[in-house]
Amino acid sequence: MIRVVKPTSPPNILAGRGKQLRRLNSQRFTLDPDFQSGVRRFEFDRDVYSHPEVKQALMSAQHGKCCFCEARLNHIAYGDVEHFRPKKGWRQSSGDSLERPGYYWLAYEWDNLFLSCQLCNQRHKRNLFPLRDPINRVKTHRDDELLEDEGPMFIHPSNHDPEAFIGFRGEYPIDLGSGRGAATIQGLGLARPPLNTHRRERLRTVNDCIRVIEIAHASGDAALLELARESSERLADFTRSSKEYAAMSRCALKVRFPRLVFPLMPDAIFDLVSHGA
Repeated sequence: MIRVVKPTSPPNILAGRGKQLRRLNSQRFTLDPDFQSGVRRFEFDRDVYSHPEVKQALMSAQHGKCCFCEARLNHIAYGDVEHFRPKKGWRQSSGDSLERPGYYWLAYEWDNLFLSCQLCNQRHKRNLFPLRDPINRVKTHRDDELLEDEGPMFIHPSNHDPEAFIGFRGEYPIDLGSGRGAATIQGLGLARPPLNTHRRERLRTVNDCIRVIEIAHASGDAALLELARESSERLADFTRSSKEYAAMSRCALKVRFPRLVFPLMPDAIFDLVSHGA
């Protein structure tokens, strides 16, 4: 999981029709006690929050990857438009009943929308949204300014740097000490076996490239040194935000070469090994 840098300005459909629908739902909540209690359910216009303009903007910002697991999204089916704070209802833990209403006023908010693969969104996260202290749950648009202090356990893909919370031991994601990494890994299924398998394959290639560079420098052979430069370029490429599992590749290289600074120059690993790093 890496940080998603989205354009500051929302797509036009959200700034226009989305803003109108937010205002309408806020009015409904204010005027009708049945909406406040969850007896009546809000209706949300998928054609707005999942508009092609929104999806394309998210695809570009996320480099065509799931915002959570970094798997490549299918270009035929872009994946799900994920509401970070669930719009219909929420659960503090997976065994809890669904509480309504959800974060109805954020259904069309640019900051709350991402693209997710169906496994992360539909099988794992769904309506799950745990807080460190449930008493801080914001339940109405009137308290929107309190969202900043709500204390979600899941890592927001844009507002925080996921790599500060989640590291890797080999191909396996691990918590880096805050507890939020563990909650995100468990709640979104980021350690599920198929993901581990794909990351393991990438990690094997990363380690093979490192060995080529080390062997080439030890031998001094010109042909091997040329291969080593190519391997260094491949390693730099693996760490780019556009690549699948970039966070794991960065972590693996940072463990081996602590002095690395990202983004990597193509010759970065080659030069570090040549200087005995």
